[in-house]
Amino acid sequence: MIDLGSLSLAASILFTVALMVAPAACFLGFWRLLAWLRDDRLIAELSQREEFAGQLQPTFIGIVRTHNPAQCSTCGRPAVPEMGECPHCGHRP
Repeated sequence: MIDLGSLSLAASILFTVALMVAPAACFLGFWRLLAWLRDDRLIAELSQREEFAGQLQPTFIGIVRTHNPAQCSTCGRPAVPEMGECPHCGHRP
């Protein structure tokens, strides 16, 4: 015969494990949804148009993907060319 005490304990453990795993699963699902919603082709196409050229700011991932950052001609520190100005001294190339 099945002991009701052990069944209650198993249900409690199962519920606790579900509560521990659920936040991580929700976060990863939300992360995947955001990655799916991001449309890199649209951003690239808009950046090619002259009417939107000054309005588009570089994304964080675009800055991180820059492996060889350019150097500012004024202060000599690394600067991302897509930003339009040096983050250290504010000089525009």
